Amino acid sequence: MVYIDETGFDSRVDNAPIHPQGAIQEAVKTAGHEVLFLPNYSPDLHVIEHDFSALKRARMDAGSNSSIDEVIRNHCAG
Repeated sequence: MVYIDETGFDSRVDNAPIHPQGAIQEAVKTAGHEVLFLPNYSPDLHVIEHDFSALKRARMDAGSNSSIDEVIRNHCAG
């Protein structure tokens, strides 16, 4: 779900079972915000998906002797 307020600010919540969506939707609507639903899988709408993809590629290129911490540090360093 995406919540957009009058300033154009948006907040996103996935469909994880820990999110009480009915209660969240009602609270958002009561506050005067709009509720929009994203497609089930929409990586282009979730910027972090691009980062995860790049990290997966970096992990494959790093070889088996590199720790995930090293891969992340190297990736984030530029």
